[in-house]
Amino acid sequence: MKTNAPDWLFIPALLFWGFVLIRILRGLMRGGVKAYRDRLTRKAHLEAQRIHTEAVSRELPTKGIPDFYLDKPRFAIFCYGRAAIEAYLRVTEPQYRNNSGYPPDWEWRRYVVLRRDSKTCTRCNTVSGELHVHHCLPISEGGLHGLENLITLCRACHSLEHPSNKLLRRGRFNGPYFRRATRKTSQAAKSPSDRWPGSNSR
Repeated sequence: MKTNAPDWLFIPALLFWGFVLIRILRGLMRGGVKAYRDRLTRKAHLEAQRIHTEAVSRELPTKGIPDFYLDKPRFAIFCYGRAAIEAYLRVTEPQYRNNSGYPPDWEWRRYVVLRRDSKTCTRCNTVSGELHVHHCLPISEGGLHGLENLITLCRACHSLEHPSNKLLRRGRFNGPYFRRATRKTSQAAKSPSDRWPGSNSR
């Protein structure tokens, strides 16, 4: 004869599954609250970035490229588009044209010259391999950093212009060492009169 279980035996099972259900609901609520907070934080960050971008865009025609973007031409163009290029060519570029050493905006000059020459060596018309930016009239002989004094050369043609440059002969002139040195110089420079050590040898 089958007997029914007492009602009190269902109380532990009911408490157990109630506890599990509460834990699941709490986890869902915490995930929802966290996602909501993240969404608000992301929205506030985007709004602050939009306000900053609009403020810098208004100052570009008069003050030129901010110091933060002097070694980041691609990022500046990504943020401000054609206005960044026009502000650089009209305001920022003339400020550092007469530097005795490499100017803090050298990455901008390299970017503009490479695209002006269609990323092609002006001597041998090669489009592959390393491409360097060369001063037609050396700085040590009174040359300037103006765009009209800069041309694009491949590593082979550039090494012919500087036969005594060991870094250039080894193919390291435009490599990580040179880029690190230029980046440190651009961050340390505070005025157009700052010099880059050893720049007279270029």
